[in-house]
Amino acid sequence: MHNMNVRIVPSICVLGFGIMASAWVAVFGYQNFDWALHSSLSVLAASILASLALIQKWTHFAWLPLAAYTVACIGIITDQQTLTTAGYFSFAVATVWHGHQKEKIGKPNDKTYSSY
Repeated sequence: MHNMNVRIVPSICVLGFGIMASAWVAVFGYQNFDWALHSSLSVLAASILASLALIQKWTHFAWLPLAAYTVACIGIITDQQTLTTAGYFSFAVATVWHGHQKEKIGKPNDKTYSSY
């Protein structure tokens, strides 16, 4: 059950942060806000994160992608397109990094691998 939480909770947080940021700005923010775009990007980001975590059977909590998406949400709330774009890009890079580095995808080469 612990591994399932590690795989699902980050994507639920991404979805929640994105929807809350979009709702906040739609209600209290600037008039020309494209809430449909940012809400759908939140659903897409959460789906990608959950899919990768489940397919690759992640065992570590995805803090870095979650933090990067939080930066994008801060950019949405403060109406800073550069920060929002940087957050989305950082989310993509952090998700790929987490899958390949943190989870150590791939098996070591038997000829060069030694366990002491």
